[in-house]
Formats: sequence, structure tokens, C-alpha cells
Amino acid sequence: MIEWRKSPALVRDARKILHDPSFVKMLECLRDENPVFYPLPKAGVTADDRSYQLGMISGACYIIDVLKQLGEPLPVTKEIEQTYHGHA
Repeated sequence: MIEWRKSPALVRDARKILHDPSFVKMLECLRDENPVFYPLPKAGVTADDRSYQLGMISGACYIIDVLKQLGEPLPVTKEIEQTYHGHA
């Protein structure tokens, strides 16, 4: 993803897609289908069931974040100027 975000052309293309009305609706569908909105039953659920659900929730959030980040260039970092020279 770092290499993608370093490329102004790729970021520009991703941003164009991210603003496409159909793609915006697709992202809304992804958000709406996040397992966080489908709670597990209160009884009869194992720790493994809960762990699986948490993994699914995390994965759903992560993929949406990745798609959004593809449309954002990497922040420009500036070298910090040394202003302290100390005493010898």
C-alpha cells in the first residue's frame, strides 16, 4: 500500500473511484453488512464463536479503511532541522 500511496497517478485514480456514486453505495453496503450489526445470541455462544465474530468485525473495518487509504497520498515528511548544538 505504501508504494501505491507514493504514486500520485494511482492515488488520483483511487480517489476518482472512491468518489464514484456507485462505489460510494458499494462501500455503504460493506459498512451495513459489517457483522457488528448482527449480534450473536445471548445464550449458547462459545468463546470461539465470539472470537470468530470479532475477527470478522475487525476484517470488515480493516478492508474499508484500506480502500479509503488508497485514495490518500502518503504524508510528506520533512527533515527536522537541528537547532540544539549542545555544549562541549
